[in-house]
Amino acid sequence: MRPSLVVDTSIACWSAELPGCAPARDKRCRAECIALMECILNSGFLLAMSDELFGEINDQLFNDKNPRTHDREYGRKWILTMEKSGRIPDLTVPAEHRFHPTEAVEMTAAMVKDAHMVESALSSDLMIIARDGPVLNDWIEYCHRDPLPRVIASHRRIPSIVWADPEIHGHDVVMWLKSSTPVRESWTIGAQTRHTW
Repeated sequence: MRPSLVVDTSIACWSAELPGCAPARDKRCRAECIALMECILNSGFLLAMSDELFGEINDQLFNDKNPRTHDREYGRKWILTMEKSGRIPDLTVPAEHRFHPTEAVEMTAAMVKDAHMVESALSSDLMIIARDGPVLNDWIEYCHRDPLPRVIASHRRIPSIVWADPEIHGHDVVMWLKSSTPVRESWTIGAQTRHTW
């Protein structure tokens, strides 16, 4: 069976229509995100989504008050197809994988905002796909601090999470998915170094 993937809301949102004047870099990223979503859909992967992550993606794709919702038709169809085909199983994040408030106070605001991604990964197959380089950089930095911050010391598997970002890793992410997702040691949070773009 294919592993469960944590797919961040950013991937679905970047499948949205872009204006013709959008930068070429954004158009490439949109194409990579759509290719990723099609590969996930056609290759039998499951999505690992906590209630918080599922709520966030639904809010971004279906909330009529969001001015960008109408541009996100592909993302809406994708998540509905995954849900109707039973590929978003219930995911309960156990207490030991949730971040304690005493850990959160040491984290950056971006890390706290996207904590549900890491909690979902810890509760499934340790794989995240997200287009969010700044928060990835925060996690990389925390994994390399000495002494380790409390959140890393308390959740020892965080450095082992594979974090693939289509803006950073490009089309290699789709090729990795097509290769049955062997663990890419160089893409684990603990093995990556800060990215610049």
